[in-house]
Amino acid sequence: MSYSNGTLHASVVGEYNDNLPLANVTIVGVAGEVSGVAVNCGQGRGQAHAGYGAWERNETSEIQSRYENGVVYLTGLESATQGGVWSSDLEINLS
Repeated sequence: MSYSNGTLHASVVGEYNDNLPLANVTIVGVAGEVSGVAVNCGQGRGQAHAGYGAWERNETSEIQSRYENGVVYLTGLESATQGGVWSSDLEINLS
């Protein structure tokens, strides 16, 4: 797993997949407020702006973000990771 230039990237190695979605992510060391979040995990994609947003397919997104003292808290990632977070690489872009 790595984080640089506003992007968190986790690469999947191996064939194990428990088919469970990821609900929350906490990223420490972020320089400032986050105005948008884009999540890509295999077939699941989601976007949020200023704490909430809409799916690329115009469905409601539950992704929310909160910034506090250099820490970004992301919640509601279940829709974007519905095929299982370890089914493919995970990428979260903060803007």
